[in-house]
Amino acid sequence: MKRRIKLIHILLFSFTMTTMAMIGVIVGSWHLVSTESEESALLQVRYMLSDTVAALEDWVGRLENGSDIASSFPEVREFMTGKEEDRVRLKNGVRAELEGFVYYEPGAVSAYLKTADGSELTACPEANYQSIVPYRVNLQVSKDYQITRPFRQQIVTGGYTIGDNRFFAVLTPLYPEHSPHTDENYLGALVLIVDAGTIQTIIPDSARDNSLVEDAAGILLDNEEVRERVRNGGSGTVLSEAVGQTGWTVSIPSRVSAGDASAQRIIRICLFFGAGSVILLLLLMLVQVRHIVEPIQKLTEQVNHVESETIAISSPERGFAELQTLTDSMNGMLGRLRQMNEQMINDRLRYYEDRITFLQAQINPHSLYNNFECIRGMAAQGANEEIREMTTCLARIYRYCCKGETRVRLEEEESCLRYFCRVLELRYAGAYRIETEIAPETMNAMIPRMILQPLAENAVQHGMIAAGKKNGTVKISSRAENGRLILSVLDDGAGMDSVTLARYNSSIALHDDGTHSHIGITNVLRRLSMIYQQEESRDGKPLAVFENRPQGGLLITINIPLIIS
Repeated sequence: MKRRIKLIHILLFSFTMTTMAMIGVIVGSWHLVSTESEESALLQVRYMLSDTVAALEDWVGRLENGSDIASSFPEVREFMTGKEEDRVRLKNGVRAELEGFVYYEPGAVSAYLKTADGSELTACPEANYQSIVPYRVNLQVSKDYQITRPFRQQIVTGGYTIGDNRFFAVLTPLYPEHSPHTDENYLGALVLIVDAGTIQTIIPDSARDNSLVEDAAGILLDNEEVRERVRNGGSGTVLSEAVGQTGWTVSIPSRVSAGDASAQRIIRICLFFGAGSVILLLLLMLVQVRHIVEPIQKLTEQVNHVESETIAISSPERGFAELQTLTDSMNGMLGRLRQMNEQMINDRLRYYEDRITFLQAQINPHSLYNNFECIRGMAAQGANEEIREMTTCLARIYRYCCKGETRVRLEEEESCLRYFCRVLELRYAGAYRIETEIAPETMNAMIPRMILQPLAENAVQHGMIAAGKKNGTVKISSRAENGRLILSVLDDGAGMDSVTLARYNSSIALHDDGTHSHIGITNVLRRLSMIYQQEESRDGKPLAVFENRPQGGLLITINIPLIIS
């Protein structure tokens, strides 16, 4: 006999492996948090850097576009190309236009027009500075870039420090309209002095206190803490990016590193969680030993005394020693229960078969009485040929009805309907007709015997004759749809009252005692329920639906599984 593994050994092994896995998770989490912290910080810096550069490029572009527009003012062009007396005449108007331009440009301090022949016009509306301050910047820019000499493209200068203030300039060359930019056509330049401190308001809030903006010669936007971190490297990584064609560089250091406090806090949480989980696992194992292992051992001893019958059932190759005896004993009891269940199922099947046969036979007398009364009336009139034909049709209907099979092909059910149609013609001189439209692919579908004829007869008897209609038509059709067989019985009679309609659309009709007038419908519904009750509960679709049509009449739709013979 193979040695069985003790359940307590499995619990100890599980505790050991879980503890080792927990330690591995903690170590992995430590490494993952460290890596993720660095990557998250770098990603955040990249976003801030991209937003900052985009904002600065947009601002500088606006200054350049504004300068370009201001230099194209007609009076500015006339001032640049006019003679000395013309310039004196135009000076005040040009200054007013430039002051308006400077006033509305963010960060602009003053503007200077410098002609190629050395003339100059100053526009300085800003009162935050002494006029000498931006003028000193203008002098320095003129000296560094020699504006009286021709240049082709706009220039954004580096920074200039005057006292505690920093400035830069946007230089825009002026040429006659519709003329090539040659040295001979050079008229001069528009110098726009801009306060570099405005950069602080242009930069997005997320990066404002963590950015350093520099040009080749010095710092435009200074932050002592950031400057030290950029110069010395600090902890983490410093990312930099150039601002368009300005020659400026934006630098943003990463504030989060592998040793960041938030990362350390997460790691401490992991350690606390891991230690708590190990303690919890230990307590859980003790609870399992006390409340599971020991009771199973006692139960095993009790089952050994209770189970005395030996049944040949194969045992599993592996299993707990305590559970093996319990499994063998329970298998024995389940085997006997299985035999009892099989016996109950067989008894239930026989009951349903007997019940279906009874319900099927119940249709015969229901229709038989009406037909006998009709034959008696024909005999009184001496209609021997009609009696012969009618008895022939009835004999074939009852021979079909009394066959043993519960289910038949739809083709056979349609044949029975033809005989019933002929009976109706003989009884009512063709006033009531039955039309069939059976889809070819459903001819061999299996359906319960005698479900269409009772529904058709019910439509004629209760929907037309009982309602006083002198003629009418019943249409029966079939179709296949998504693995289901759909049978429709449609008449142009009087329909059903709302109470009867609600009863047949619910399960109440299955429990009728037979006293209702629609015995044939009740019979059909009961047989459908017995035969297809498993399909109905699984699909959730009703087997039969009754509907009154707006134009009059009743529509019965039967929805059953499509089974092809």
